[in-house]
Amino acid sequence: MDPETQDIHIKAFVEKIYSIDQTQSKAELFTTCHHLDEDGSGTISLDEFIAFFQAEFDDNSDLAA
Repeated sequence: MDPETQDIHIKAFVEKIYSIDQTQSKAELFTTCHHLDEDGSGTISLDEFIAFFQAEFDDNSDLAA
């Protein structure tokens, strides 16, 4: 994690997630994380993380209505 920006590097994020749950391959996790990284910086900011999951939540809310 970058202490200045609080952004997390994709590789570190994937390693943490994979250590918790191995149901997805690291390749699948990298693909997902690159979708989160909207600006292509190689890191995921809190804003990118929230925006991605908010959009997912909004999409799923539409299906329930």
